[in-house]
Amino acid sequence: VYHQGEVAPEFYVLNSGWMCLYRLLADGRRPNLKFAIPGDIIGFSLTGGQPMDHSAVSLCEATICVLDREAALRQYPQDAELMTELGLWIAKEHVLALQQLTSVTRATAIERVAHLMLELFVRVRRRLPLADDTLRVPLTQEQIGDAIGLSAVHVNRMLAELRQEQVLTLSGGLLTVLHPDRLVDMAA
Repeated sequence: VYHQGEVAPEFYVLNSGWMCLYRLLADGRRPNLKFAIPGDIIGFSLTGGQPMDHSAVSLCEATICVLDREAALRQYPQDAELMTELGLWIAKEHVLALQQLTSVTRATAIERVAHLMLELFVRVRRRLPLADDTLRVPLTQEQIGDAIGLSAVHVNRMLAELRQEQVLTLSGGLLTVLHPDRLVDMAA
């Protein structure tokens, strides 16, 4: 959708599908910063003319709504609903960023995997009520690892442990939470 270093006059609302927001480091490493789900705002900045500090790529078929940043900001002071929505979005993004930072810097490997699976499950469930405790998660173990600072092999081991503990399964792109309360406990 956009690349790190580009200056984009627009921002986006993800209508369907999943996207990965990532940063490309000078040595080629690529930490995944966030997995965007339907309803998420991506590429938004209050300041114009600044290059994007990350890239956004679709993980599956997706549709987005393209919004002009300047037009939205002109509308912002007069539109209480827009002000509220953007304020809530900024607050939620801040909380998610702090949770991710805490998880990556201080959590054990099992806590990191459990926390990410719990976060994705809760975010999707809030936006798209599910009939059961299964949802489509178009992520590879490598993408999961790049989001939480683990190798794909280590992610595989932690998912096997969560499966063995009968907390969740992630197979064929389907995440099934078997025991939500235990997942919350394991995510610390």
